[in-house]
Order: sequence, then C-alpha cells, then structure tokens
Amino acid sequence: MSFKLQPFSKTVLVLASFFCLISPVAAETENSEAETQSAQDSDSTLIDQPSEEEPSEEESGFENPAPETDLNTLQSQSLLSSPFNQQIFVPNISLILDSSAGGRSLSNQDASGLVSPFSLQGLPSEHGMGSQNGLNFNYAELSLQAPIDPFFDAFASFHLQPEGFEIEEAYFSTRGLPGNFQLKGGKFLSHFGRLNNQHEHFWNFAKRPLVYDGLFGSEGLNEMGLQVNWVAPLDFFLNLGIEALQGNNSESFGTSEVHLGQTQIAENNLPNLLVAYAKGSVDLGEQFVVLGGLSLAQGGARQAAVESSNPSALGNFAGGARVYGADLTLRWFQDSYREVLWQTEFLHRSLDGQQEQGGQAYTLRKEQSGLYSELVWRFAWQWRAGARLDLITQNQTWQNQSLTAGPTLLPRYAAMLEFHPSEFSRLRLEYNLDQSRLAAGVATPVHELFLQLNLSMGAHGAHNF
Repeated sequence: MSFKLQPFSKTVLVLASFFCLISPVAAETENSEAETQSAQDSDSTLIDQPSEEEPSEEESGFENPAPETDLNTLQSQSLLSSPFNQQIFVPNISLILDSSAGGRSLSNQDASGLVSPFSLQGLPSEHGMGSQNGLNFNYAELSLQAPIDPFFDAFASFHLQPEGFEIEEAYFSTRGLPGNFQLKGGKFLSHFGRLNNQHEHFWNFAKRPLVYDGLFGSEGLNEMGLQVNWVAPLDFFLNLGIEALQGNNSESFGTSEVHLGQTQIAENNLPNLLVAYAKGSVDLGEQFVVLGGLSLAQGGARQAAVESSNPSALGNFAGGARVYGADLTLRWFQDSYREVLWQTEFLHRSLDGQQEQGGQAYTLRKEQSGLYSELVWRFAWQWRAGARLDLITQNQTWQNQSLTAGPTLLPRYAAMLEFHPSEFSRLRLEYNLDQSRLAAGVATPVHELFLQLNLSMGAHGAHNF
C-alpha cells in the first residue's frame, strides 16, 4: 500500500522538522541572552548600591534557596535528551593485530596432509595460528561497539586475514528488559561452554583445544540466530540461556541438501540448532572463585561427501547430533597481581543417522568425546606461565550395529610463557607437542615452537570474567 502527502501535510511536516532542528539552538540562545542580562543586572547592582551584610537564616526566617543549576549542566542535559545529538552514540572502535614467528618439525607440505580422526569429514587439520613455518600474519580483528538508543546496543567484529575478510560477529542486544532478561540477535559466537564465545586474543593459549576443533571446526560454534538469557536474582551469579540458531556448522550439524541412494533430502532453511546453557559462579571467601557451566547443543546433521584420504571420513549423511558440555574454572587470587587459574572442559558428541558410501546405505552412530585442562599462573604483574593438556578420550563408530573403534587417547601438550609490556600488548612464547594427527593412518608427532605478538589499539570492551 502506498500513499501521498497532500501539499498542506507536506508544509506542516517541513515546519515541524524545522522547529525541532532549531529548538536546541533557540533554547541555547535564550539561555545565553538570559545569562548576559543577569550578569548586566548584577554588575549594575554592585555599582549603584552599597554592599550590605546579608542576614543569617535565623534572622531572616527563611532558608537559602537551593543553588541554581549551572549552564553547562543544563546544556549537557539538553544534549543527552536531544534526538539529533549523535555524539554519545559514536561507536567504540578497536583493532587487534596478531602475528608470530616460529616453526614445526614438519615441512609446510607434510603438515598440510595431516588429518584428524576426530573430524567427521576427515579433512586436513586446521593449524590456525602460525599455519606456516617462518613469519606469519595470523589475523587482524576490527571491532565496533555502541549504544543505539536507550533500548539496544550493537556490536560487530570483523576478521581480516591474508586469505580474505569475514564477519565474525554482528549482533544487537537489548538493554533494560524487565525481569533480568536480555535478547540478542544476529551472527554471534554461541555461549555453549566456557571457551566458545571468547575471541582468540583472550585465550590463554594460541590454539583452539582439540575437542573444539573436532566438534565445531576451526571457527567454533558461530551461527546466525537469536538468544534469550536470564540472570537469576540470587546471592550468587546464575545465568540461564537458550539459543535458536541456523545450524550451518559443518562439523556437527548442517542444513544442506543430500542424497541417500534414491532418496533426496531437501535443504533445511529453518533454524536447525537449539543450544541451552546454565552458568554460575560462587565466591569462596575473598581469594577463591568457582565458575561452572553445563551446555547442550542439539540439531539436525547433514554432511555431503568430500574427497579425503581418511578412511573414517563420512559419505553423504543425514541424521541428528547432540553435543554435551561441562566446564569448571577455579581462580585463586593470591594478592593484587598474582593469580592461579585452572580451567577444564569436557565435551561429548552423539551422532545418529543414515549414511551412503560407495553406493551402499547403512545406519551410522558415532560416540566421541574429549577434554582439555589448563593451568595458568600469573606470578608477577607483567608475567604469566601455563601448561595445557588436550586429550581425545572416545572415538567409536557403529555401522549397521557393527562397532569400529577409532584412535583414542590422542594427546597434545602445550606450555607457554607470556610477557605483557602493558594491557595493550602481549608477547607469548609457546611450545606444542601434537600427537593427535594422522599421516597415512599413522599417528605423527609434531613439535611446534613460536613467538606470538598481540597488539590492541583503541577502546576494547571488557571480556567475561
């Protein structure tokens, strides 16, 4: 339906807009003239009349009037209330730069052929940070954050790498909803688990844990969708949330069209993934904090066959997947700058459905799990040291009720030493021994040593505790 404004309506609209625009200026002019006239009257009074001692409150019988609000305060209030003032809504802008130098015990070509037996597709493993021997520009992260109005905030984060540009996150969140509720929508990192919604520069180690890589891929559980979360009005922190996501994650879920024999399963365009979580924290005295969480991700799983040298790679697959998560973090604040942190997460995936491979269709079920556990000690104001263990604990497959046990107890060890010249810069020396990757079906140890530099420019918001 369309409509046209009559000439008289157009005139009224233009005049109304004009008066709205000039009203702050007119008010400011009137205030300025009133102040000038008041100053002149005051000067005249001081010149023409002799000074007299003012009577006290007791003598006059009246209390002194409240001091008048100064002009600057009035102008500030006028600016905040003016719908045309955009100064307070200018976004905070930050830029994170991350680079590294180092190498591994394999050539770049050999390292690119390693596969993860934990991956559904059996694709070459993602090395992420420091993907090449020598010098690496890992990424730049550009972030913008600002209040939109009294009801909404907006945040956007963009990843820039030599290979390309991508929108990491872009979402809105509500402000001041009743009952301690908050709504978030757009493209964002799911609040599944402890680590998933943290950006890379906030991690205690350079690489994503093995179990996260295997279950959610190199970008984690990053989806388009809607989130509702609630903070309970209790003496301790308790946050409950639920997310309805599109579910395009290529490692555990998926919405693409697949063929199973003569059956064609159409693409799913509706939200395909549901995430629920509960997070809490308790203070134990003045020095200890315990944080914990439980998470569940459940959705449809679609996988199209890809070429892979890994015999465990899936063919065309359609079914469902559940991922369970439990995390625990302990923080011991020894004094104003020394701290010990222990953080661990356990994730388990159950996948069940139908698969076609080699022209044959059969039922398929997978049970896979893994964990990571890290200990970090901030022993001086600018120094931290830490160690982490990654471990694949279960990797079982049933084809037509026949069990095939895949490689398990595949570890990766990491140790790091950090120096922070300031809160905006970090140097990290890290060593990794990765025994979780396969070459031609055989576990191949990989040693890595690199020096990482991370720089932060601009206003960067605080991260979750």
